[in-house]
Amino acid sequence: MNIGNFNDQNKMKDAIALFFIVLFVLFCVWMLFSPGDKLAQFSFIGNKIKLCWAKNVQKVDVDEWKFHRNNAICLAKMKNKDAALREMDLALKTITVSESDYEYYRLCKDSAMVRLYFKDYAGALDDYLKLPNLSLVDKLKVAMLFKKVDNNKEAAKYCNEILNTDTTAYAGYACLADIYANVGKYDVSVRIYDLLISRTSKNPLYFVDRANYKKLAGDFQGYEDDLATAKGINSVVKLESNLLENVINPKALDIDMI
Repeated sequence: MNIGNFNDQNKMKDAIALFFIVLFVLFCVWMLFSPGDKLAQFSFIGNKIKLCWAKNVQKVDVDEWKFHRNNAICLAKMKNKDAALREMDLALKTITVSESDYEYYRLCKDSAMVRLYFKDYAGALDDYLKLPNLSLVDKLKVAMLFKKVDNNKEAAKYCNEILNTDTTAYAGYACLADIYANVGKYDVSVRIYDLLISRTSKNPLYFVDRANYKKLAGDFQGYEDDLATAKGINSVVKLESNLLENVINPKALDIDMI
C-alpha cells in the first residue's frame, strides 16, 4: 500500500470533516441572530427562487402578485417593515384585472393586516375602505382607524353601523363610547353604557367600562358603585378592557401563504 496515498486520503477526510464542522458552526450562529423567524426566511428565499425559475427558466406566465404577497408576509414575520410594505405595494400593483374580485379583495384585506401589524394605520384604513362588504369586526377596525387618523365623525358612523346591524353588540357601544370620550364627552359615553346595560344581560365588564367613564366625567361615587356592582357579579373581573386597542394592534401576523 502506498503510504503517500493513504496520508492524502486521511487529509482529504480531515478536510471534509473540518468543512462540515465549520458549516455546522456557521449554521448555529446564523440561527441565533436576527431575523428570529427562520422558517419565514427560508420561505422568503424559496419564494424568490421559485419566481425567478418560473419567469427565466420555464418562461411561463405567473401570478406575480402572489409571489409579492407571500414575500410581504415572510418579511413581516422577519420584522422587516419597509421591505414588507414595499412587497405588498407591488402585489397590489401587479394584480391584474383578470383576477376575480375575491382574489383582489382578499389581497386588500391581507395588505391591511400586514399594515396593522406595523401600526401603519393610514395605510390599513385605505386598504379596508377598498372592501365592499365589511364584517362587524372589520367595521370596528375601520372605526378605530378613523379615530387614529383624527376623523371622529367617520369613526362614529362605523360604530353606528355595527349597532344598526346588532342593537346588542358590545363592540358597537364600546366603539361609540370611546369616540365620544376621545372628544371629551365622557357624560355621553356613560349614557351609551346606560343604554347597553338596559338592553343586555348584566355583564360585569359593562359596569367596569361605565365606571371608568364615570371617573373621567368626575363622578367618583358612581365609579365606586359600578366597580362594586361588577365585583358583585364576578369577583375576579378585570378592571380594564383592551378590546378596542387589541383589534387594531395584533400581536402576531396570522396569514397563510398561498
